[in-house]
Amino acid sequence: RSSPAPKWSAPSGASRHNVVANDHERRQYDAEVRRPFRFGLHFWELPIDGWREQVQRYEQLGFSNVTFTDHVVVPQWEPLTALAAIAAVTDRIGLGTLVLDVALRNPVVTAKSAATVERISGGRLELGLGAGYVKANFAAAGVPFDRGIDRVARLEEAVTLMRRLWTEPSATMHGRSYRVTDSP
Repeated sequence: RSSPAPKWSAPSGASRHNVVANDHERRQYDAEVRRPFRFGLHFWELPIDGWREQVQRYEQLGFSNVTFTDHVVVPQWEPLTALAAIAAVTDRIGLGTLVLDVALRNPVVTAKSAATVERISGGRLELGLGAGYVKANFAAAGVPFDRGIDRVARLEEAVTLMRRLWTEPSATMHGRSYRVTDSP
C-alpha cells in the first residue's frame, strides 16, 4: 500500500527536484534539532543556601535545561549572571534566558555577556530575546514604554547588531535605535 501524498505542495514555479531537496532538508533538520520530549526548569531565583547542590541535582535527574526570566520589578536573580554561576557548577544541563528584554539592555554589553556565558558553559547557552511587554519594568528602569511596533523594531535592530558583534571583527551600525561604530 502506498503512503498518502503530503498535505502540502510545492510553491508555484518550484520543480519536483526542489520539493525533494526541501523535504530532505526538513528531514535533516528534524534529525538534527528535534529531540525526544524534554523537561526543563524555569526560575526567578534559587535559594542562596544550597543552590549549587540544587542545580547539580537537577542535572543528575536529567532535566534538559534551566532558564531564567528577566524582570526589573520582581525580586529575582539577574539571568546571565545566574546562568554563568550555574555553568560553573554543572557540565551538561542547558542554560537559557526566557527572555531578556532588549529594550532594557544595551545590545553590545548583552552580546558580550551572552558570549561569555556561552564560552564558559561549553556552548550550552540558548539566548532568548524579546521586545518587552511589562510596562512597570520600563518605568522602574527609567525607559520609555514605546508602542509595540517600535519595541519590535528595536528588538530586530538589536538582534542584527548582536549577530554582527559575534561574527565580525568589528561592527558598525547606525540604525534608528542603536548607533555603534567599530565595536569589537
